[in-house]
Amino acid sequence: MEIKKSMKWTATEIAKWINETRFRFPGWGAWLIGHEPNTPEPEAYENAAYRILIFRLSPYTDVASSMSHGLLGQLSLSVPGVYVDYGFMPPSQEGEAMIRAGIPPLFGTTSRRPFQDFNMVAFSNAISQELVNLPWLLKHSGIPMDFRKRTNDSSMPLLFMGGANAQSAFAACPSDGTAHLSFVDAIYFGEAEVSWPGLLDDLKAMKQAGTGKTEIWQETERRFSSLHIAHSEAFKKRENARLNSLNDIRSLVQGPVWYEEETLGESSVLIDAGCPHLCAFCKEAWERRPYRLRPVDRIVADIDAARKFQGLDRVNLFSFSLTSHPEIARIITSAQSHIAHVSMKSQRFDQLVKNPDLLLYQQAAGKTSFTFGLEGVSERIRRFLSKSIFENQVLEALAMIFAGPLRQVKFFIILTGYETSADWEECQSLFQKISDLRKKSITGRKAPLVLSVMPLIPMPHTPMQFNPFPERKHIEQGMHHLKQIAHLQHMTVRESISYSEAKIAHLFLFADGGETEAISGCTSIGTYHHHISERIITGIERKLDQKWKSWVLGEKHLEDRFPWDSLYTAKEKEKLFSIYSRLKSTNTSSMNTSVKSTGAAKVRPKINRIPVSDTVYTHWFSVDAGPQLAGVPIRFFQVALARVLMMASADLNQAYLRPGPSIADVEAIPTYGLRIFSLIFRKPVKEFLEEILSEISPKWGWTLTGNTAKPFSAVSGNAILEISAGNDWLEKSLRNLTDQLATKSIGYQIKKRPSIQTLLIEKSYSKKTGFDFACWDKGNSIFRWAITDGKCAEGFLRKARIPLPWETKGHAFRTIARMNPHSEITCPECHRPVWVNAMDGSDFAELSCRSLCSESSTKW
Repeated sequence: MEIKKSMKWTATEIAKWINETRFRFPGWGAWLIGHEPNTPEPEAYENAAYRILIFRLSPYTDVASSMSHGLLGQLSLSVPGVYVDYGFMPPSQEGEAMIRAGIPPLFGTTSRRPFQDFNMVAFSNAISQELVNLPWLLKHSGIPMDFRKRTNDSSMPLLFMGGANAQSAFAACPSDGTAHLSFVDAIYFGEAEVSWPGLLDDLKAMKQAGTGKTEIWQETERRFSSLHIAHSEAFKKRENARLNSLNDIRSLVQGPVWYEEETLGESSVLIDAGCPHLCAFCKEAWERRPYRLRPVDRIVADIDAARKFQGLDRVNLFSFSLTSHPEIARIITSAQSHIAHVSMKSQRFDQLVKNPDLLLYQQAAGKTSFTFGLEGVSERIRRFLSKSIFENQVLEALAMIFAGPLRQVKFFIILTGYETSADWEECQSLFQKISDLRKKSITGRKAPLVLSVMPLIPMPHTPMQFNPFPERKHIEQGMHHLKQIAHLQHMTVRESISYSEAKIAHLFLFADGGETEAISGCTSIGTYHHHISERIITGIERKLDQKWKSWVLGEKHLEDRFPWDSLYTAKEKEKLFSIYSRLKSTNTSSMNTSVKSTGAAKVRPKINRIPVSDTVYTHWFSVDAGPQLAGVPIRFFQVALARVLMMASADLNQAYLRPGPSIADVEAIPTYGLRIFSLIFRKPVKEFLEEILSEISPKWGWTLTGNTAKPFSAVSGNAILEISAGNDWLEKSLRNLTDQLATKSIGYQIKKRPSIQTLLIEKSYSKKTGFDFACWDKGNSIFRWAITDGKCAEGFLRKARIPLPWETKGHAFRTIARMNPHSEITCPECHRPVWVNAMDGSDFAELSCRSLCSESSTKW
């Protein structure tokens, strides 16, 4: 279904569709909830002078693990009068449902407002494959893929694009003047901190002055040299926005707290920009020249602020070359005094060998997984890639790593297509030596070694942009050799990107206006979700001009025109070509073009270790969440509460450590209501909590209580608790419970079905027991209570000698879900309110009826 341009959606209509459908989607459509902490309230939309929808061309799960989305929002919100909402590329199932319902995929998840209600849509493009999603989004939102039509339509917002791939995204905004083929109106090149806030300020002023779109484009292109506008007849001289110094910038501090289990409580803090080593294939190193450092005190200040505003217990030190920062040791030890866990990503063998103390700092911070860029399979290939890593450095670094605590070591490997039999023999020898080192190590003996492999993609703006794309047969031969080596040495090989997808990514990087139409044709074939299907790849390749494709896949020369040529001077292009020519002509001498590093600090300061478990204080909480938060992971409530507490009290900010144990959520049903969990502090904090908890408002639809007693005490009513155990345990628990009821002279009934027994307490006695019924499901080995008063139920079950969930070892314990009885639905036999899920009552209605009364399953 293609959306008609004339259609206009309202926030009410979009909200209605979300409320009616999100529980049908994987993860209960939690990404559609909106209202994440650190996002503006929908009410702020009305009073805003300028409204922006920041839209990532990838799904919510990718955004949650990225810095760029939140950082752009943080920068935009620093401009007075600007309102920001976020949108995400819908996963396949949700996207198809939107198309069927006629819902535009371009909308804000918090405000529910469609794209027409914003002054700007700012697309964030991380990798070239995501460009497949742009024409799909425009088509199904009713937006013309023509700059001139959008300019003449006052209802259309301005369409901007930025992000890591922006300098190679000319397929979306051509450099050859073919504006009628443009997916977006403008591309912002470089680091947003330089001029993005100033650009927004100007756009806001022009909107208030009633400036027309044509004048807006003329003015912004004149004022901002890092902005490429689609209307240009040809690509005018532009430049990358680049900060001269990182001393005064903020890293991601007030980013949204996303509803994503894997990333909750974790964020990244920038420690440097670019990379000093300038490997010939690495886009980041060349695009973000020169290499710049952030001062340690600013890094630590950002960690402390991010921890408070985002409820963090983990921080990732973000860098393309972690160990290149001369004060990395001080950064790690300083960060440890502010946050429970410090993580670090990829690093270099030579830097670790140069300063072995760096490994000690990382291990003290709890690092047990290491990732290294080996890149070439031999020293000859690494010289070609300008990656000056030698065998003795690899072995020396790994010997140190194998001697310490270790979970995994990953190697990034690039297949160039130039590998010979001699290179593979050297590769086999190296990995044999690595395997021998691992066998000698007690700690590293069982740690898996993973080879993450991809073809060489000649990246724009690097010396390798002139290199031909490797042929399929050479890459397949290389994968075969690596799999043989890995099999012999008990290693794992993972293909990080398939040959076909790498090829289409390469074609997109070099595409310009002439190829835009071919890419737009993919809208009826599919979209990109972590990979591009062969169907899409085949469909796009058929539409691409064969002559152009032959040029892109072959070797390029200095006189060849690239879409991004006007981003650089002729002298810079000549330098890149000169480096490429030298690397290709010689494989015997080192062609290292790295910037000399000053090395890491030699003096090792005292390592502050996080307190061990017997020195910390655990405090239990219960949260009563509203139905709008059904499906949100329990860790979200822990992180969100930690954030509120740290923002409310300096004492709690200093004391908070990390999320503690919780009574797990029911995974099978998108429940809402009671959540019981704990937070861990460095010291007792009861005296600080009591006052703060009484002042916390239910901003996200939940109310909070704190209790130092066991979790049962937090159950004030209408909760279902569940424990999985063996049938012998179930039978014993039933005998103990009925004995206790008889001792207390409490009336009850037992209803039996083939695999289910239900003990139903008489109404007049439920206050004495603290629960309405207990159910034994022998078929699934489940023991279930319907609690009305947790404290009373705890005492009664203790007297019945039934182990409570947190005291039960050897049994799979999951549960707590508050299911408020629905006042209009009652059981036809006992006339009690039926326990239902307010969004989709069938599951719990069937459960309670089957458990309590009816001999056959009945659904309301």
